[in-house]
Amino acid sequence: MAGAVLALALGRKGRRVIVLERAATPALNGADVLKPAGIAVLRSLGLLESVLARGGRKRTSVQIFHDGTRVAELDYRRDLDEGNYFILAPYALVLTSVLEALKELPEVTYLTSQEVTSLQRDGSWVMGMQTSGRGLLRARYYVGADGAMSWVRAQIGIEVQRQTYAQKLYFAKFPAVASVDELNRLYVDSSGALAYFYPVGFDAFRAVLGFEEAEGDRLVSATAEVLQARVRSFASQSQDAVAALTELAGFARIPVARMHAAEYGRGNVALLGDAIHNVHPITGQGMNLSIEDAGELACCLDEALEPGARGSASWLERYRVRRWPINEAVVQYGHGLCSSLKDREQFIASFDRQMQASRRGGLAPQARQQQ
Repeated sequence: MAGAVLALALGRKGRRVIVLERAATPALNGADVLKPAGIAVLRSLGLLESVLARGGRKRTSVQIFHDGTRVAELDYRRDLDEGNYFILAPYALVLTSVLEALKELPEVTYLTSQEVTSLQRDGSWVMGMQTSGRGLLRARYYVGADGAMSWVRAQIGIEVQRQTYAQKLYFAKFPAVASVDELNRLYVDSSGALAYFYPVGFDAFRAVLGFEEAEGDRLVSATAEVLQARVRSFASQSQDAVAALTELAGFARIPVARMHAAEYGRGNVALLGDAIHNVHPITGQGMNLSIEDAGELACCLDEALEPGARGSASWLERYRVRRWPINEAVVQYGHGLCSSLKDREQFIASFDRQMQASRRGGLAPQARQQQ
């Protein structure tokens, strides 16, 4: 997603871009939420209507429960500004809109099934990269948008520490039910469990369940009735959604980790999206942050490519300074929220409506000051 959005933003400015996708088809993930900060980038690229036309669904509120009792409600119209909303749009839907737009840009070459086997380097500068399908390719700038286990990040010598959480998340999709069609509801309980029910399109809903590893392992081998009873113990307002759940063994499992790189690149190489940060999904901002990163990096690279631009290192520092405080705040917010599930009062205190809704107004001045 991040690399495709970056290519679109630069291509729209007339910059020549080559995108190398390792797989035959782009890898997908469980991200389904676009929040105002990410929506603003898509709107600026003319993609918002495409996302909505393909089935993206606008919503304005979500209720949060702890041990079955409602403890908060996030209303985007009340807690942000009039007219604000979020969009429920599966990753594949958003990515399809981006890739369709890329086809209209002759400046962008999008190649699949491409393996980068080595980088030709002169110190911290990459002079070219050897690929399995196209031989040696050269560019002025390179971007690694290759995920949490980034090969590019390792090649340029940037080390990160990933903290894997004890809680594991499980995703599955089911036919639409009335309670989910009415409202998004997030449930947590004092044993560290989580359940989030929200619509995907207009005929289905997504169930996201989280359990600490030992309990998850037990429930994976249990019947659907046992899983339903467990979720029903704390998901108090979504009984029709709980009744639709099947065996946990049939859910997709996604490990959850926290990570944020101190450096966003070196020389003429930048890192993007999950290659620089992993955030807990309870924030609903993984896809959002990647889109925001891509929009900012596109601006910095476009400035660097202008005749008479400042030194080549300045664009990378501007990118890091503008994005690092925002990304760090979201990573830490997600960590604090998921770490407080077992303590109701701490969970309530940790929940921040502005952060959860991706409002960046309080963070942008910090970025400008550091710049």
